[in-house]
Amino acid sequence: MTVTNIVNGLLKNGFIEEIAQTPASGKGRPASVLQKRNVSPRLINLYLGLGSFKISYLDFALKSFSDTVIPTQGKIAKDLVSEIDAEINKLAREHLNEQIVGIAVGTESDFDEKDLINTETSLGIKDFCILQHLKNTYGLPLSVSSSLECLALLENRLGNLKDTKEALILQFGSHIKSVIIHERKILKCNRREEARFGHISIDYNGLSCECGNRGCVEAYASASAIEKKLRDITKLKLDFRGFCELQGKKNDSRIDWALKDMIDKLSVALIAYSNLLHPEIIVIAGEAFYLPDRYLARLQKTLKEKVVSSNQEEIKIIKSHFKNQGIEIGSALPCIENYVINN
Repeated sequence: MTVTNIVNGLLKNGFIEEIAQTPASGKGRPASVLQKRNVSPRLINLYLGLGSFKISYLDFALKSFSDTVIPTQGKIAKDLVSEIDAEINKLAREHLNEQIVGIAVGTESDFDEKDLINTETSLGIKDFCILQHLKNTYGLPLSVSSSLECLALLENRLGNLKDTKEALILQFGSHIKSVIIHERKILKCNRREEARFGHISIDYNGLSCECGNRGCVEAYASASAIEKKLRDITKLKLDFRGFCELQGKKNDSRIDWALKDMIDKLSVALIAYSNLLHPEIIVIAGEAFYLPDRYLARLQKTLKEKVVSSNQEEIKIIKSHFKNQGIEIGSALPCIENYVINN
């Protein structure tokens, strides 16, 4: 690729601009004076969360110039689509001189085999065909990512996994969701099914799980399961984060027992996983981010003792670099990467 082709590409995509021409010293075309444009390409990021949607106007450095939150409770699909359209059209009018290169969608919804968002089951919104609407209405490139993929992309590109080949990301909430990093890329499973670490069984005669099996680790170690257990034991009406923060301030033997039991149950599943795929790092995200560090140290110590390894390298247990904040903007990365590759 020649210098001329590179410069032409930068001009075309709006990264630089020509501000003057100077006469050639001999034969040939006049020389162009170039400078970096103050405005780089932009994109619209739509995050479909539980209870609200968020529309952001971002540059390629993930800096937001506009954020609008749309509450969803009690609204039907038609009204939500109208509100999304109104905000996108408003952004387009306000930024006429800027190049909007795509729409990125992040969602807490599930996907079906056709890559359609199941918003009725996940978000409680019936007939909300937002992806098809965005494609038909705006004609811009569209990318779609799940909430955990959003976080994984940020960790992989900008966070704790930048130089890591093999990793596992666990997000704790009502379930234990997971993303596998293999050869520095998110491992895509068949038919877009996510890696379901939470449904590794640690006891075939154990607790019933909503999936229909018994002994799934999320039945014992999800944030919701521990929160319920601690509310029953302590009679305190705290959420999982509240119990973790309380335990960080003072040592309550009841909370200590429940959190140790959570870690010990989790370690059984992680030992099995680690003996198969040998991650370098395991990232703890979601509500488990608030666990006091000593419990993650207990988990790391157990894995060091129990995981079979030929090189004796210790698996690192770390918390997410982005807490829960990366979920909403991480969906922009596939849109940016697709644009760079195709242009």
